Amino acid sequence: MNKDELIALAKQMLIDEYVYDEERGYSTSEGSPSDLAYEIARRFQDVQMLPVLMDLLEQTKRLDMKQRFYFMLGTIGTNTGTGT
Repeated sequence: MNKDELIALAKQMLIDEYVYDEERGYSTSEGSPSDLAYEIARRFQDVQMLPVLMDLLEQTKRLDMKQRFYFMLGTIGTNTGTGT
């Protein structure tokens, strides 16, 4: 993913939206844009994204966006064993 795609994914992760599940009879975040964005991020394994994410962390002032970038970094570390 390039820088713009990572920013868009982080913004999607910020969407606080719930979807009504008729079978269950209640609203859930499962299947929401945010949930789907987190699912994408949880599969990250490309260590070449690390420098891009580090640049984004340095450039970003918003704490909520920084938190999403840290999540992505941590996921890469966990999925590749580089974070242990």
